[in-house]
Amino acid sequence: MQKGKTTFIESLRMAWESVCTQSLRTTITAGIIAIGITALVGILTSVAALRASMTDSFRSFGANVVTIYGGVWKQKENSDQWYRTPVIEYHKARRFKERAGETMAKVAISGTASRNAELTSQYSHTDPNTPIIASDENYIEMTGFKIAQGRSFTIDEINTQGNVLIIGMDLVKKLFPSMTTAQAIGESVSIAGKHYTVIGVLESRGAMMGMSQDNIAFMPISTARAAYPSMSVSITATPVDEMLVENHDMFIDELRSMMRSIRGLHPAMEDDFDVRSSVAALQQMSSIMDQLKLAALVIGLITILGSSIALMNIMLVSVTERTREIGTMKALGATPSSITLQFLLESIIIGQVGGVVGIIIGILLGNVVSMTMDTPFVLPVGEMLLAFAITFTVGVLSGYYPARKASHLDPIESLRYE
Repeated sequence: MQKGKTTFIESLRMAWESVCTQSLRTTITAGIIAIGITALVGILTSVAALRASMTDSFRSFGANVVTIYGGVWKQKENSDQWYRTPVIEYHKARRFKERAGETMAKVAISGTASRNAELTSQYSHTDPNTPIIASDENYIEMTGFKIAQGRSFTIDEINTQGNVLIIGMDLVKKLFPSMTTAQAIGESVSIAGKHYTVIGVLESRGAMMGMSQDNIAFMPISTARAAYPSMSVSITATPVDEMLVENHDMFIDELRSMMRSIRGLHPAMEDDFDVRSSVAALQQMSSIMDQLKLAALVIGLITILGSSIALMNIMLVSVTERTREIGTMKALGATPSSITLQFLLESIIIGQVGGVVGIIIGILLGNVVSMTMDTPFVLPVGEMLLAFAITFTVGVLSGYYPARKASHLDPIESLRYE
């Protein structure tokens, strides 16, 4: 056992010395392997960062949120034709909220009043890229936003077109650069010449898919409808009935049935609105991420296949160049197994060096995506282990044939080799 251990350590030492001696060849070969591992780990790290960002964002909106939209393009059943659904009238949305709120769901009515508003205070102004969201008293809480300072809208403000605003952290920094969030409460902000009072500041939510969720302002939906008459609304609902909380599909069916009734659709008529679920959206995005992950694996493996061929060629050339050395080793008593082990270890070392470099670069490049989305640093342990396993396998498969060839060289012919 001790002899075997000594043989392995000696073979490892000789393999490392040989790799260091052929530094240029080792660097080039390891670099080729590193490119494949960088592609593999980099893309997988980016996908992991995207998945983490989307999962956190969807969780912030709630695990069981359903939204009903009108005024969207929809494909007709059993047809290739598309049509634009009618918008949801505000009075019908109110009727839906009253009916659903009695028994089964908490409902919010909202809309996008403007996607590119410019807000102005007496101190500064924003770029014309701020979305203004029309909200009732439920929407902010239901979509996961939280008030950091101040308060949310009251029902009276919703019903009487109160000229009030709730703004995100980015807007506080832009509009009131020398103030704290608490000091921003009560300040006046103008939008398109109309003045509003800031009554609340939202907690920071960071970015989703690279887009800031803090560059946003909410105003009461009645106020927004008066200022932006062409604004359409949507309905957001979460279940309160325990049975519907546990059965998401049943909840969606109940909402769809209620909306059909309110819009006066006959049983033979198809839905003229769109129902979207946060659960379904997350599943769809996860499916896309899985496809990206598979594509990354294919790209990385193809690159690594080329790397393994290059490594095998290098090892075959090394065997040829070191024929006399191998003959000398055999003359001094080296066994075929020890020679095989030495060349195999050389191949594995080169593969692992390339793998370590590729993993480091891949993680750094992949986390560039995390930085752009303001998500935490991603350390893909599973992908790292996969990369180590691949480079070890490449080293073994690429080095085995050259190592066997070296071990079977005739010692006398090897010593005569020029």
